[in-house]
Amino acid sequence: MLILWVLAFSLLGSIGATAGAELLLVLPDVVRGRLLPDLSSYSRTKAFVLNTLSAAATLPGALLACFWLEDTRTLVP
Repeated sequence: MLILWVLAFSLLGSIGATAGAELLLVLPDVVRGRLLPDLSSYSRTKAFVLNTLSAAATLPGALLACFWLEDTRTLVP
């Protein structure tokens, strides 16, 4: 049951990230240029490294959430 909670929160995060990316595509180029100036200046290598570091934080975060949910399970009747 606990793994279902972890999967549900993971899916909600993915859906939110996708919705945020789609929202940025709807904005005009001028607004995107002011909001996200760094995105166009990243090299492929730097973008890959940052993306890998971001993805590497997912597993420890999921494990921490799993243990935290295990502890809070006793608080809910």
